[in-house]
Amino acid sequence: MDGFVRQIHAPFALVAETLAVREALSWLKQKQGARTEPKMGTDLHVEISSDNASVVECVSGRIESPWAAWSIINDCKSLLAQLRGVKIRYEHRDTNQAVDWIAKAHGTDSLPPNWLSKPPILYG
Repeated sequence: MDGFVRQIHAPFALVAETLAVREALSWLKQKQGARTEPKMGTDLHVEISSDNASVVECVSGRIESPWAAWSIINDCKSLLAQLRGVKIRYEHRDTNQAVDWIAKAHGTDSLPPNWLSKPPILYG
């Protein structure tokens, strides 16, 4: 398991969510490029989930991109096309408590440094 957290500043929630997806896709592209296996074995098997259905629909090409996020969404589409084995899907926030906890803890500067190796035990 691997991951990262980063604070994103944006004027609208849609732009922030789209920037977060672009960050994840860029990170995956970097990770894929750093793999040492032969070219045939470089497919990733990753699902990026977002709790913003509009972002998922736009990046997937099912609806038109709003002007405020148009260029970022196009970047996401381009990155996604380059990453074989990577999918994006909508997932309601209530079904992914760990991600919600990480985002909230990071936002309040209370995310432990070992959050990746020792994630919280969540009861729902």
